[in-house]
Amino acid sequence: MSIAQLISPEQLAARQKTPGLVILDCRYALEDSDYGQRSYAQGRIEGASFADLKRDLSGPAIKGKTGRHPLPDPAALLQCFQAWGINADSDVVLYDDGPGMYAARAWWLLAWMGKREGVYLLDGGLKAWHAAGLPLSLDAPSREPGSFSGEPD
Repeated sequence: MSIAQLISPEQLAARQKTPGLVILDCRYALEDSDYGQRSYAQGRIEGASFADLKRDLSGPAIKGKTGRHPLPDPAALLQCFQAWGINADSDVVLYDDGPGMYAARAWWLLAWMGKREGVYLLDGGLKAWHAAGLPLSLDAPSREPGSFSGEPD
């Protein structure tokens, strides 16, 4: 298994228009489960889709049986990956506010489902993007559904 690669804000900005690039905004706050969606609506890296920890990257929590964010159903997760436009050969960039806990979960889930190559974590997250003076967008991403197929290992 490849180790997650880091991509700098400047490298991502230079590659933003690359065909097949998928960017996922994984912002979340444990104390405010709507924080990520609210933050995404206020501005995101151009082309980014929102990957919600609770809705997309976790299964239902069952009191007394699971933790707060158990693994999602693989079929449901695969549908999310495809809806976000992920193909087997896609490069995928994941970010959160930094230091990367939620983006790293998305990376691990991609690897768990077999997508191990071409997956990057934005080094320093959105804080580093801001520090580099790079813009945010309010435009909704437009992409065709992907065809990634995988299964947990």
